[in-house]
This record gives sequence, structure tokens and C-alpha cells, in this order.
Amino acid sequence: MKRNLAVVCALVILAFLCGASLALRTPDGKGIGSLIITTSVWGMDSEWLWTMMQFIAIVFGFIFIYEQIRLQAQANMLVALQAMSEKWVSEFMLQSRAHACAEYKRQKLEIGSAVGTVIGFFEDLGMYRTKGIFDLGIVWEQYSYFVEHYWSMYREAIVKFRQDTEDNSWYSHFETLFKEFQDYSAKKNAPTGIKNKAQIDAFITFEQEATETAIEQHLTASGFGL
Repeated sequence: MKRNLAVVCALVILAFLCGASLALRTPDGKGIGSLIITTSVWGMDSEWLWTMMQFIAIVFGFIFIYEQIRLQAQANMLVALQAMSEKWVSEFMLQSRAHACAEYKRQKLEIGSAVGTVIGFFEDLGMYRTKGIFDLGIVWEQYSYFVEHYWSMYREAIVKFRQDTEDNSWYSHFETLFKEFQDYSAKKNAPTGIKNKAQIDAFITFEQEATETAIEQHLTASGFGL
């Protein structure tokens, strides 16, 4: 906002100078002479003022359009973020998250239905981020904890899946998102990097308890938990 205000002030000053320059006259009409600036608001010598006013009106018109586009983009981002948030805590996703954690504890490190659902969510999130739809700071606040742990849990399975399918593009947006979160966490002086076994075990305990509680709430709300 401050930068926009500075731009406006600079353009207004530029408009004044451009308009005033139209009023420069030489008294004898020869050579450079001594220049004077006429400051009449009405009459023939007021052309500079109206030129300046038109320029300022055009500038503010462009700024208004730009702000409207920016606000609309922010509104669209919030709607998309809300949709992703609802998907992340949906009953189906909660069950998939619980199964993905259980399979990791059983050392079943392969991309099945449950795991594919979870890391597919982060793939979509990373794709939206890559396209500039989501602000990095916002998605970092909401999902960095989960992205860093799930990537640490299943990165080897992803590498193997790429090798088996001979397609290195699988879950590339998820990987890019993880790397972006690493850089952003470093700037924030927050813990980052691949998680060790103790950290993953603690995360799995938290995730299983959280998803179990949330699933029970879904069942109670739907009437099946009565």
C-alpha cells in the first residue's frame, strides 16, 4: 500500500511538471531567453493545468483498475484455500491420513490408495502454489508441518514409484512445495529439513489421535455416532 502511494505521488509530480512545461514561454520568442511559467487557471494559458488534470485522472483510473484486479485475485485465492481446507479435514481425507500413518508404522512404504490420496493432496497444493494461485506464506502457515513430515515419510516410496513408472514427474509439485517450505522456514528461523525417526513417530502419534477425534466428530454430526 505504501509503495502504491509513493507511485501515485511520483506520477502526480510528473504530471505537474509535464503540464507546467507546456506553459514555458520566452518573452521575445528568440533563442532560449529567460523562461517564465504562466500559472493562469483560466483562459489560453490554462492548458497546462487541464492537461495535468487529465493525466492525473487517467493515472488514478489505472490504479483503481489494478486494485480491483488485485482484490479479486485475493478473493479467489481465499475461496480456493477454503476449498482445500475443507478437503483436508473431510472424512475421506481423515481416514486416508490415518491409514497412511498406520501403513508407515507397519513399514508398508508403498503408494497405495490411502497414501496416494494424502500425497496427491499436497501435489495439488504444490501445483496451485507453482501457478501463483496461493501465497507461499499462507500455505506455509497452514500446511508446512504436514508437508515436511509426509514428505519425510514417503519420499523414498515416491522415488521408487518414479523409477518403476519411468516418470520423474510424479509428485514433482509436492517435492517443489517441500523445498519452498524449507527455504521459507529457514528465513523464519523455524525448524526445517527431513525429519528423523523420533520426529516422524511423534508426528504419527499426533496425526492418528487428531484424525481419530475428527472422524468421531464427523460421525456424531451425521448421526452415526449416537
